[in-house]
Amino acid sequence: MTRDELGKVLERMQAAYPNQPLSRSMLEVWAEELKGCTYDRVQQRLTVHIRESRFLPSVSELYEEPVEETRLKDMILNWEKEGVERIEQCKGYRAVPPWEWGKAAASDP
Repeated sequence: MTRDELGKVLERMQAAYPNQPLSRSMLEVWAEELKGCTYDRVQQRLTVHIRESRFLPSVSELYEEPVEETRLKDMILNWEKEGVERIEQCKGYRAVPPWEWGKAAASDP
């Protein structure tokens, strides 16, 4: 989240909670802790908080761990590549079926 976006969040908080002043040190903590969050998600969490609480939210109430975006197509391609590598490693290997386990041990001198 950019500084401008954080400013919008803080303005909204101040408007929703006019009797609870925001100190300079508080603003610095908010800026540091929320910089990795997405603006839209913080705004959504703030909206829910405003509707449910009459008290100013804490950082932890608005913070959400950034989620790494995954791409299904990339995951499938990697899975297929790993499958091909496994097949190549197993070429020439003949698995002994369970019903032949005893026969293989009995025939070894």
